[in-house]
Amino acid sequence: MLMKTVIIGCGNLARIHIIKLRKLFPEIQIALVDIDQGRLDKFAEEFDVTDKYTSIEVMLENFKPDYAHVVTPPRSHYFLAKELLAHKVNCLVEKPFTIKVEEAKELNELAIRNECKITVNHMRAFDPLLEQAKQIILNKNFGKIMHVQGRYSFDFYEDRKFDPTSKWMTQLPGGPLFDLAPHVFSAMEGFTGELTQTSSQIVAEESMIKQCTFNFESSDGILADAYLNLNSKPLKNEIIVECENGSLTLDLRNFLIVLRKPLGLPNAIERIFGNLSIGWQMMWGSLTCVFKFVTGKLDPYAGMDTLFIDLYSNNMKNKLSIDAQRYLVNMSMDDIFVGTDDVKEPLLELEDADVLVTGAGGFLGRRLVKRLLEDGLRVRVFAHSTPKKHNVWGEKGSEVDVVVGDIYNSQLVDYAVKGVKKVYHLAAAMNGPWTYHLDTTVSGTKNLLAACEKYDVEHLLYMSTLNVYSAKDYRSGKYVEESFAYESMPEKRGHYSHAKLIAEEMVLEFSKAHSKLKLSVFRPGLIYGPGLDPVLGDLGIKLGKRLILSMGMAGRKLPLVYVENVVDACMAALKQQEEVVGIFNLVDEDYPTQRAYKRLLNKNSDYGKILLPMPLVVFQLGFSTLDFLLKHLLKRDMNLAYRLKCVSSSPKFDISNAKEQLAWQSNVGLKDGIVSSINYSKMDN
Repeated sequence: MLMKTVIIGCGNLARIHIIKLRKLFPEIQIALVDIDQGRLDKFAEEFDVTDKYTSIEVMLENFKPDYAHVVTPPRSHYFLAKELLAHKVNCLVEKPFTIKVEEAKELNELAIRNECKITVNHMRAFDPLLEQAKQIILNKNFGKIMHVQGRYSFDFYEDRKFDPTSKWMTQLPGGPLFDLAPHVFSAMEGFTGELTQTSSQIVAEESMIKQCTFNFESSDGILADAYLNLNSKPLKNEIIVECENGSLTLDLRNFLIVLRKPLGLPNAIERIFGNLSIGWQMMWGSLTCVFKFVTGKLDPYAGMDTLFIDLYSNNMKNKLSIDAQRYLVNMSMDDIFVGTDDVKEPLLELEDADVLVTGAGGFLGRRLVKRLLEDGLRVRVFAHSTPKKHNVWGEKGSEVDVVVGDIYNSQLVDYAVKGVKKVYHLAAAMNGPWTYHLDTTVSGTKNLLAACEKYDVEHLLYMSTLNVYSAKDYRSGKYVEESFAYESMPEKRGHYSHAKLIAEEMVLEFSKAHSKLKLSVFRPGLIYGPGLDPVLGDLGIKLGKRLILSMGMAGRKLPLVYVENVVDACMAALKQQEEVVGIFNLVDEDYPTQRAYKRLLNKNSDYGKILLPMPLVVFQLGFSTLDFLLKHLLKRDMNLAYRLKCVSSSPKFDISNAKEQLAWQSNVGLKDGIVSSINYSKMDN
């Protein structure tokens, strides 16, 4: 019988689900649901899925699935699973199962009542490495397990800069650790059986838990504790099992098992041989992992295979949804982990403003807001996070109206645009997975355009990039005008370039349909200035404190533009642009080579940088080889050689549009720009 499965939510983890489902069940029929039409369409195109819906109700009526994978933010798990179970659809829900104990209990009871299967993706319970560790303890006569410790650290403060999960992790009871703790608990219970919490210690700031320890005991008298924290390094995800006659460390982050047993030798010799044994196990285990990675056999999600097979069998054996309910009971002993209803405070009415700046907390955005305030304008900003101090926008920063949130939130974008007639749109993802770029750069722009239409915005000023051009078609000695061809293979260029091209095309199409809207599109070069590292990444690969390995003979010309020169153009467009649509390349006219930039850098500082040129052909051969290996062994298209080709030429860009329409010029030259950057860097340190 043909199985029909729907995946609800088209984020990063959904990719793992669909790949594994098709591998395990080749004949499976899959449908997709996501409330974001753009993300849904991109995901469906990538995985060749024709059944796609933005409404779960419409999907249930038309597709009639047998199984559903709920891969959405946690606060939606209960409501989605309840609807699915009511229609007698078997469910797999991502962890955390639900926010409240009562919700988990209700879903488990509903599944029994409707004779449905329900489980939770606690894949560590089925991890092959965990099974291997259990067999080692049994076969090598470790004896009775006495104590189990779980340790997990998460680099949340770094990941939240570009990780889509940061949108909802901070909204969980206690923060991100509410999501991560069940993984540790399920792995520990693989050795102990059911655990009952006896005590806990929590360190928190406001409602965010920074670190915590849970103490447990099993019915067999096994003691256990789990320590979780945000941002301690090196990052850990490991289980330590201490037995009567040996101990074992299961390192789930590095895919290693390290064991130690008494050898019956004199104490001093025992320590020496024990340390040598640990060193050998780690070295051999690491080499094995490298081999598995190269051959495409290293699967960090291997436990999902067994879980999926069990779910889709006629007699599912796992009780992970019951386990998940118990974890919630244990965690709810601490009030900070107790889930509450998601009550949103009403948004206060904002006074009308002259301009709105999105991405106002960024390097360029901060300087633009400062200049707008100095010009006497009332400024409203849309920022990803609350600034620690308003002086990031200068002396008048306290006068700014700040809207904090995610530009993916269409309601919040609507709120921010209401009451303004001129909008600078700078917000965009710089790093992270494709879904983050899609949500931030593409969907964020879509939300902004909808709000601009709703409130009759008069002038939209959009910050694009030179990366929208087809770099492979650059020709030496030829200036690149604004009419130059778009990149024909943006997906090969990288997530940033791909998303920015989609967003710019959306903006230009919107302009065609709204003839009264004045539009300014800026395509700046490599922006530099005070606040960024004067040692530019485009110089090459940094090797230690002084050495820089240049990809080529250090003769590539850099299309730089000083940050205040970009702000000059932004201000000029607001006042002087007469054309309805203006597109402007913004590049200073110096075009230093990598070698010349390094000389200026060293001349005006004590950096003493040494540029090591290496023929470009070496990197071309290396990157082409890597592309081949990654494609055939890991089925991943990195397109390293293509990206290298796109950044290895030395084009010049025509800036006559900016000069003629905006009376723009580079008021800050290269030497002054470098000196300012160096001086700021010294003060900052």
